[in-house]
Amino acid sequence: MMSLPLRVISIALSAFLIIPLMGAAPPPILPLSERVTFLSADGATMLVGYIFRPQGRHAARMPAVVMMHGRAGAYSSAADGTYSATTLSRRHQQWGHL
Repeated sequence: MMSLPLRVISIALSAFLIIPLMGAAPPPILPLSERVTFLSADGATMLVGYIFRPQGRHAARMPAVVMMHGRAGAYSSAADGTYSATTLSRRHQQWGHL
């Protein structure tokens, strides 16, 4: 018989692997990032970004980090046309919070 912690990990891992197969985006990691927009250098293209503000007592003194997505894009493959802070890929959310 599996110990309780191992069983919990097994169930969580199963959910982590199965949910994307069901077409549902994973729940966002809180707090949500803040959406920002700005014009690109060509003056015509609107760019979208997300700010993950640091939490804690030294948050104001934390350096900024700029992340660029790879070829797969910043959004979950299950976003289904809804592009917002709630549908950022799990990987991008985790990096933002880190």
